[in-house]
Amino acid sequence: MPIQELKQIIATQKSVSTSRLEEIARRIDLLYINQGKTIRNQRNTLNQLNSRLQRLEVKADRRKQAMQDYENLKMHHRNLEREFNILRGKYEQKS
Repeated sequence: MPIQELKQIIATQKSVSTSRLEEIARRIDLLYINQGKTIRNQRNTLNQLNSRLQRLEVKADRRKQAMQDYENLKMHHRNLEREFNILRGKYEQKS
């Protein structure tokens, strides 16, 4: 790990050649670049997952609403059948 190497140099040496420091600095830069790429990839993955989750939630809400509409229609149909049977019974009593 370049940071550990740099800490060791600071702790053990009074002077260091610039070429050695340049190599350590280059490796640290690469670490930061790779970390940035990893963070960007994670952010993109998270955005994709959030989009999928949102689509699934919307789809679930639509299905829930359709099921509620279906249940309401069934209840309304039962009420209409009940009223029809009552009216038919009254009509048959008059006849």
